[in-house]
Amino acid sequence: MNWKRWFVLSFVGCFCAAINASDPFVIRAVNTTQPVVALTFDDGPGRYTDDILDILKVHQSKASFFLIGSKLRRYQGYVKRIEKEDHTIGNHSYNHHHITVQSHAELLKNIAKSQLIFNDVLGRLPIYFRPPYGEVSLEQETLLKKHFSYLVRWSIDPKDWDKKQDSSAIVNHILMTLKPGVIIVLHERKQTVKLLPELIVAIQQKGYQLVSLDSLLRF
Repeated sequence: MNWKRWFVLSFVGCFCAAINASDPFVIRAVNTTQPVVALTFDDGPGRYTDDILDILKVHQSKASFFLIGSKLRRYQGYVKRIEKEDHTIGNHSYNHHHITVQSHAELLKNIAKSQLIFNDVLGRLPIYFRPPYGEVSLEQETLLKKHFSYLVRWSIDPKDWDKKQDSSAIVNHILMTLKPGVIIVLHERKQTVKLLPELIVAIQQKGYQLVSLDSLLRF
């Protein structure tokens, strides 16, 4: 790995974090009365990314994608489409391994490998990070804050990754807990793609607009 290149890019990342220092680093929702919510998709890019983008386009909605670094080059056409269509892109680690069992050095290497690939594919560094499985220690949050502006959690998790969950239960869980400024976590999987049109329509019928994280943070 080109560590000299990583340190230069890391300095840029630190500057990004510095100019956002007035904002909370860990975000689960945004405090707003405006009828806006954020759909976020984890674990891509992959076979379902294009389908999700097609659905979002039909329903004139924006979302955010937390992508795994090791998949970026294989699916870089999808990654560039995400950016072109004005959705937010975040880093979801290099390989989706549990980071809480990683040493300080291992986590730095993980960040470096993934951020270098993001920079190669997109020409920039993501300012958002979401830890795999949502697991991160307080010490690791301090480390990550040096390289990202935001660590993004969520306020609604319908557990769409659970094969025991049916589509109606997932949609109902989201609709029952919906309120302005929430961040919803979903995953790039077959069942989620199937329920997505129904979910988006139902959210819109409640008067909400689906926006990217970039937009949500401006409210």
